[in-house]
Amino acid sequence: MIRRQRSSSMDRKRRSKRKTAETNSLLEKGKLWTGIAQNSLAAAAIVAGGIWGVFLFCQKEYPKTRPKVGVGVEINWEKIAQRCVARATVAISNTGGSFVDVTDVQLRGWNFPNSRYEKNEKTYFSPEQLEADDKLTAPLCNLDNPCALIGPYAPDAAWHETFSWSFKPDETRSIYVEATVLVKQLNRKFRAARGSTISCDPPKNSDLDRGSK
Repeated sequence: MIRRQRSSSMDRKRRSKRKTAETNSLLEKGKLWTGIAQNSLAAAAIVAGGIWGVFLFCQKEYPKTRPKVGVGVEINWEKIAQRCVARATVAISNTGGSFVDVTDVQLRGWNFPNSRYEKNEKTYFSPEQLEADDKLTAPLCNLDNPCALIGPYAPDAAWHETFSWSFKPDETRSIYVEATVLVKQLNRKFRAARGSTISCDPPKNSDLDRGSK
């Protein structure tokens, strides 16, 4: 009788140990999977944060680093003796976030009668339609014949140069000046132009003004 009791007691102890071992094993497995899940969530959060950071950079910061150029033309008049002198100022600015190099500035100008564009109906205007005799002689401005506008521009840098033509006062005629700027990094041309009646009075800018940025 005593032996049976002892055997039954030992069996209960063995079963208890097995359950305890199984429980411990399950707990260890649970801890392992919990750790894996936590690590996976942390990794996913890092990846998501990286993707979001790249997205924000592309949306906000990257555009600021891209080259961006502004070009403008302004015409002012000055009376010298009995002549009206047109001062055509070409301005170039680097409004982007990186250096750019201006390698060529093509300056073109025309002197034409206003009567061509005094019709009541709208008339399409194009410098290419003006006659060759109306062209103004313009200086060269490039790497071989440099002017102040040629060279590197740091971010937020700007430069301008003024070109002059002399005319007899004649409000029946106008001039049209166009500047085409070549930027090396963008391999792109930027244009700006302005038209004005030939007069020694304050500038009368026409509706033929345009610029590019």
